[in-house]
Amino acid sequence: MNELMILLGLGLFAIATVLLVVGFLGEREEGEPHTESEVGGVVIIGPLPIVFGSSKKAATVAALLGLLLLIFSIILTLILQGVPPYG
Repeated sequence: MNELMILLGLGLFAIATVLLVVGFLGEREEGEPHTESEVGGVVIIGPLPIVFGSSKKAATVAALLGLLLLIFSIILTLILQGVPPYG
């Protein structure tokens, strides 16, 4: 199971790196630079998610990413339930 966690961590790191590179390459456009930005986020306090954003689109994206994070954490918890600590 330890090898699985190492592979999972490396896989997530690789995905994050690819997304970062794609994001930077997508920003390279000739002409007038695009300076508009939107922000959003999710704060989870107990069972209550608080979603915020500078626009409706940013809040929707933040809510969807928060939902994906919740699903991922539930799956990871179920996988690790039978694994003894440190080993």
